[in-house]
Amino acid sequence: MRFVSAFESTRSRLIGSLLAALLAGCTTVPFIEPGPDWIPLESSSVLIVPPDSRLSRLTTGGMPEPRADWSTEARAHLRDGLARSFASRGVSVVAYPARGNVVPWRPEDASLVKLHEAVGDAILASVVLPTQHSRRPHLDYGLGDAARQLHDDFGADFALFVYCNATYAGDGRVVLGILAALGGVVTDIGALTGFASLVDLRDGKVIWFRQLVPRGTLLGSADPRTPEGADVLADLLLKEMPL
Repeated sequence: MRFVSAFESTRSRLIGSLLAALLAGCTTVPFIEPGPDWIPLESSSVLIVPPDSRLSRLTTGGMPEPRADWSTEARAHLRDGLARSFASRGVSVVAYPARGNVVPWRPEDASLVKLHEAVGDAILASVVLPTQHSRRPHLDYGLGDAARQLHDDFGADFALFVYCNATYAGDGRVVLGILAALGGVVTDIGALTGFASLVDLRDGKVIWFRQLVPRGTLLGSADPRTPEGADVLADLLLKEMPL
């Protein structure tokens, strides 16, 4: 019993140390911000497109095992967290119609969500040096006519798209991480990456884009599987948003 208690104590202490090390320096980076000639509307409304959340469990060997239940929970909590964050800024939120848990988008919008992921990857690929992690209002990206259709369908001025990919260590992976830490080696016990885009539905252009910095993890405080963690993540993603 003493051995078990000592192991549990060591386990908790080492997990805390690993998370503290991985949490260091985590932030978000603005890759696109409105140019100097962009004039915000006096009163804006935002359509929150259901977040594209993909959560997985890390097996002992480090392979990601998709968890549909986690992804569904994260999508709902993050949507609500984003809505609360907008409300705190006095921005009106337009509700997206409820659909299935697995595929929460209208058929005509599912391809738009995929396009957002591709455009986000292209934006990130356009920044090749660490010194370029800065505000770049001159980058010109958009989602085209399909995004403008959202304006006609919902009457919103803007749409927020969010991509979120997270992995969480299972018990076997946690034990492996503890043993590795005892040998002075840091093992991957999970990570959270993603980005958010604010799209002007009048012309389909991405006017603001922010990335969660991929180094490290936010598992300790921004876990979208819980309402509290989703609120933290939402505030991070919408940091310095121009509305």
